[in-house]
Amino acid sequence: MPYELLNRAPLNRVVGAPPVRALLVHLLGERCATEEICWFRISPPGGSAIARIHRDSRASGPLSISVDAMLTEFTEQNGATELWAGTQHAPDRSQNESDEARRLADIRPSTIAGPAGTVVLRDERAWHRAGTNRTSANRCMFSSPGWKSRS
Repeated sequence: MPYELLNRAPLNRVVGAPPVRALLVHLLGERCATEEICWFRISPPGGSAIARIHRDSRASGPLSISVDAMLTEFTEQNGATELWAGTQHAPDRSQNESDEARRLADIRPSTIAGPAGTVVLRDERAWHRAGTNRTSANRCMFSSPGWKSRS
């Protein structure tokens, strides 16, 4: 989704909402900004395979935040995001990202569930994945990734 669509309702209300903007400024400073791409993600029904465990930014890199808005309810049944809390602070135990993902697969993640309209600010260095959608409806999310401090 082109970044300029953020300036149109209702997406401009997600990132520009006073609580979200205040948290971004608190974490990243007054001049925080994002990249030019935003995402609309759909997890289709029918028990599609769980997404691979990954992170969106290097664990040793600077703080980078993703603003994720739940456009539908997120539940364990419809594949809510699974997150390995604290992994944004821990260095990788392996130089190989696939090895690190396999190691994490044996650890139970936290589930980020909530009603439609919930907005989550997520450290992009944390390992995460989408769960399996076992329902008959799509699970939808809008994501504005890559929020960082601007010099």
